[in-house]
Amino acid sequence: MGGALLPALGLEVRSTVDIDLVGCGKKEMGQTLEIMKIAEDLGLPIDTINQAATYFLNKVGYKKNDLILLYKGRKAKIYRPSLELYWKLKLNRLSETDAKDCYHYFNYCLENNDLFDKRKFLKRLNLLIESESSRDKSIRLLQLKKQLLEK
Repeated sequence: MGGALLPALGLEVRSTVDIDLVGCGKKEMGQTLEIMKIAEDLGLPIDTINQAATYFLNKVGYKKNDLILLYKGRKAKIYRPSLELYWKLKLNRLSETDAKDCYHYFNYCLENNDLFDKRKFLKRLNLLIESESSRDKSIRLLQLKKQLLEK
């Protein structure tokens, strides 16, 4: 969901210090403690496994089609978010890093022929731009809008 997604997709655009893992069901959410134990056994701080994404994912809401299968193993599936879900998760805060992540993920999704509703994105961006009081964030929103219009 966060900064670890881009390197997982082969986009070496920045480093990150944590991994956002979100279980899709109650069983998977319970396995998070086991994953934290593995991180600790590997000498990593347990907060390397970031649970904040679970909160934000549930807060913005998502549908099954917002999850795109990235990897399927014998015992686990790893999904990446749709472009719409990714931007939903990033746009409210939209730090400088978030804006760069949105830019790179947008290009990745275009290259992979992901479907998205451009009009819906523009409408959301326009609403955010109109209501934004931070000059810096407004500039970042306008840059994303420009990127969307150019493609």
